[in-house]
Amino acid sequence: MIPTFKQELIEKKIENVKNERVSTDWLVNGGYGLMLRWTSKSTPNDGPEKINIGTEYAFNNFLMLRGDYRFNYNEEGLTLGGGLIVRTSSWSFMFNYSYWDFGVLESINMFSISFGM
Repeated sequence: MIPTFKQELIEKKIENVKNERVSTDWLVNGGYGLMLRWTSKSTPNDGPEKINIGTEYAFNNFLMLRGDYRFNYNEEGLTLGGGLIVRTSSWSFMFNYSYWDFGVLESINMFSISFGM
C-alpha cells in the first residue's frame, strides 16, 4: 500500500516524464512527405571517416519507404525498408520491415510490430 502523499508524488513524476518525451507528432500527423537525413558522421582514430545517409518517404500517412547507405564501413552498406500504419479511433498498428546488406554475413532481415491504444 502506498501512502496518499507518495502516490501524488509518483503521479507527478509520471506526468513530468510523459511531458518530456520526444514528440512523434510529425509521424502521426504527416501526410505526404520526404525526409532526408544525415544520420551520423564519425572519424575513428584507426580508419577512414564513416558516413551514414538515409531518406524516408511517407505516403498518405499509411505507407513509409526508407533507404539508407553507410559509407566506409567494413561490412555494412545498403539498408532498405518500409512500414505500414493502420489507425482507428481507438487503436493503431504499425508493421516495419528492413533489409540490411551486411557483407560477409550476407543479408539481415528485421521486422517489428507495434500496437497502441
